Amino acid sequence: MRVTPVTFFIVIPGMIFYHQLSAQNSYVPFTSPSPFYFASPQKPFIKITSFTGSIQQNKVLLNWTVGENQEVDQFEIQKSADGKIFSTAALVFGTGKNDADRYEFYEKTNSKKLVYRIKIIHKDQAIQFSDIIIVQAEKN
Repeated sequence: MRVTPVTFFIVIPGMIFYHQLSAQNSYVPFTSPSPFYFASPQKPFIKITSFTGSIQQNKVLLNWTVGENQEVDQFEIQKSADGKIFSTAALVFGTGKNDADRYEFYEKTNSKKLVYRIKIIHKDQAIQFSDIIIVQAEKN
């Protein structure tokens, strides 16, 4: 009797794990103490150390700082009125520096409240999102 090994995969964005079963290894997949093997490198995580915004005199001003941004190709600023459907407001290109760097963006608006996030596009085209911030006009 010929036994053919079976391979099971678990896919998580940026990672792939696999586990092979054979006659010598009759563990139940994903519940056994046998190891899973990491099959692809994890993408570098770009840390946004601060992300703030304000609306003053009908202008939105966003400021953000990244820890290391040598892997960043560009930042896509996305905005939303409801926090569910986002559209692109602008593209800001990364400086490619090894150190921390500060960025800012502004646009005119008549809205009193907007929701923003940053879509980080890595040089290898991997994508990452910042936390969401709510920007409100200051009360006079």
